[in-house]
Amino acid sequence: AVATAHTLEDQAETVLGKFLRGAWTEGLSGIHPEVNFPEGRIIRPMLSVRRSEVESYLNAKKQPWREDSSNAELSYTRNRIRHELLPQLAGWNPRLREHLAQIAELARDEEAWWQQEMEKIGAQLLLEGKPVRGGGRASGGGWAIDLTRFVALAPAVQRRLLRMAAGKLFCRLEFAATEDILQFALTGKAGQKRELAGGLRVERTNRELRFALTVASSSEKNRDLPEVIESKVPGLLEGFGVRLRVAGSAEGKTLRLRAARAGDRVQMRYSSGPRKIKDVLERLQVSGSDRAGWPVLECDGQIVWMRGVDVEPLAGITIEAEVIDK
Repeated sequence: AVATAHTLEDQAETVLGKFLRGAWTEGLSGIHPEVNFPEGRIIRPMLSVRRSEVESYLNAKKQPWREDSSNAELSYTRNRIRHELLPQLAGWNPRLREHLAQIAELARDEEAWWQQEMEKIGAQLLLEGKPVRGGGRASGGGWAIDLTRFVALAPAVQRRLLRMAAGKLFCRLEFAATEDILQFALTGKAGQKRELAGGLRVERTNRELRFALTVASSSEKNRDLPEVIESKVPGLLEGFGVRLRVAGSAEGKTLRLRAARAGDRVQMRYSSGPRKIKDVLERLQVSGSDRAGWPVLECDGQIVWMRGVDVEPLAGITIEAEVIDK
């Protein structure tokens, strides 16, 4: 295992930062005490310890430490939260950092319980593929929710089930999209559809709410595009069937919009480690010529966006994606 020295203050900053970005419960769980990766564990044994306690201990031992010069750079969101926002809020509540750390612990336990419950519910109501005559379902074609049972669920479960269905296709629903689909599921009519960001399509039938990805057609549509479309932060990149607006504090960093390549790896949000893009595309049921033109966005050698996938965000940049070729 690798142990890191994240403290209670680090936890408070993380929770507040995620709250400001509109996180769901899992985001408010903040920094987890233990995370498992294929290569081993990362553990954070000092999350309940104050930073001042660590510094006092080191001073008593006459043990010097190294301060990263970027910790004082206010162009980074975390540093603005640490040096500006949290001190102001602490004037209203001196125990705010402690309370934020407590919220993380509560949210973590709540989310662990919900995940167990949703695995049970999802196994009963989430259906893979489409129904076929004579019974059974054809493989592929996305996922569906049994509407007759869905409408009887509590709204909290309904929202989680919708996000779970989208997650099966590596798509992440924001609050507004979740609410729109929820109303669509409850009041929509058979044959109606919703087109959402990331190429996600939701279709209603008499009995099911179906989730699928609309795949950009073959490399014919990308035939006249350059192999790589470059820009700087902030920037606008358009091609491969998408339009991306990138902003943030990481000004000047190089952006490259390109097709996925063999050997690429992508870190998906909440996953245990980087995944091969080949495996991700297989999960998305993307094959043949469609795979050759599947778009990804690279920043300083790291994939920070991929169509149809909820990628772990990179500090300093925000990405707004629009599918322009369906």
